[in-house]
Amino acid sequence: MLNKVVSKITSKAQEAILLEANSSWVNKETRATCKYAPVLVPKGQDESAVSSMGMVLQKRIQVCRQMADIAGGRI
Repeated sequence: MLNKVVSKITSKAQEAILLEANSSWVNKETRATCKYAPVLVPKGQDESAVSSMGMVLQKRIQVCRQMADIAGGRI
């Protein structure tokens, strides 16, 4: 299971982004060293997938800014 694709994220009309389980995160003995990286994005994806990743990143930035506005800068 560790090396197979566990999920795909698809942006509007974009290529799916392949995600794989991070074996260090899955192993509870080594999880603490990578606790913020439960999945890996394999290298070598095509340009459309890279474009999708950029769109996902921009959406994350937008959501973080909205959350900061809601919190009134307290975060």
